[in-house]
Amino acid sequence: MTKGQEEFIDQMTRKLLVAWCDRALKLGAVENGLHISKEEAVYQEHAVEKKWLGKPDSNGFQRILSPGWETAARFLKR
Repeated sequence: MTKGQEEFIDQMTRKLLVAWCDRALKLGAVENGLHISKEEAVYQEHAVEKKWLGKPDSNGFQRILSPGWETAARFLKR
């Protein structure tokens, strides 16, 4: 993977993280987590590596971790 592709994945993951946080709040899914679309798998994997998302539980739900909320908030401030 090129450096440009890695940078794109990182920035797109940050953008999606904002949407995931928003969706978690709207759905009341902060504690139980969200189902993340399989189409977003590359970004989901990146978020797990960065420790922004927890690993999926047995039902496929993923919680947004504290660093994920902080990263989303910083992204919105830019």
